[in-house]
Amino acid sequence: MTTTTDMLKSLRRPRLLVRAARFGLSEYDRDKDLKKLMKTNSTPSPSQAVDGLLIAEAQMEDTRKAGGCILFLRPTCRGTDRALGRASTAAT
Repeated sequence: MTTTTDMLKSLRRPRLLVRAARFGLSEYDRDKDLKKLMKTNSTPSPSQAVDGLLIAEAQMEDTRKAGGCILFLRPTCRGTDRALGRASTAAT
């Protein structure tokens, strides 16, 4: 059985992503940011947060591989302006 700690130890991330995360660490507010990311009223426990974030990451990766749009990462994907009720910013 794989524990959450074992899973975290096995994660490999691009060096640039790790550097960006370290750069943003000074602005990170666990209570505020995790509640917003996980859409909860209370701050999740560390194990709940890791499990939820890994699930969300896997879903975004599946969407990316299928050629879909990930709004969290790319808010101006083709067609999302109309879906969000905004005027299109794309050149016609």
